[in-house]
Amino acid sequence: MKKLLSERILLILGICIGISFWFLESFIHAVIFKHGSFTEELLPLSDIHEIWMRTIICVLFILFGIYAQVVVNKRRALEKEREKIIAELQKSLEEIKTLRSILPICSSCKKIRDDKGYWHKLESYFAEYSQTDFSHGICPECMNKLYPDFSKKKNIQK
Repeated sequence: MKKLLSERILLILGICIGISFWFLESFIHAVIFKHGSFTEELLPLSDIHEIWMRTIICVLFILFGIYAQVVVNKRRALEKEREKIIAELQKSLEEIKTLRSILPICSSCKKIRDDKGYWHKLESYFAEYSQTDFSHGICPECMNKLYPDFSKKKNIQK
């Protein structure tokens, strides 16, 4: 019930304003213009023109309430659709980031190909596209392979 009221609040407001207008108009005619009593002015059977004018104005208030409610409901639907699209785009962006984390690397020289098709040294690629700095060293296997004499002196084993 509460959700139904919140979805129809402008329509209800239009109806309330229309009814309030009718009572206020009757009150003004009775008190200020002194045409008759409040109950006589509430439904002036002798003046059909007054009834028509009040009815038309009340209907206009109600139609405005209906129109405003339709506009608000469409806006809410568009907001929900926008939120759904934003969520889908965020999910797609996460997938793109995952796909971008797959790097094409040469199996021989270990150079990395960028999005434009150019090949870069591993160190220069990471220095350009991330905040990674490199410190170079040499592992024991490469030390034995590349500098066997030096590794024997230092007693470096695999």
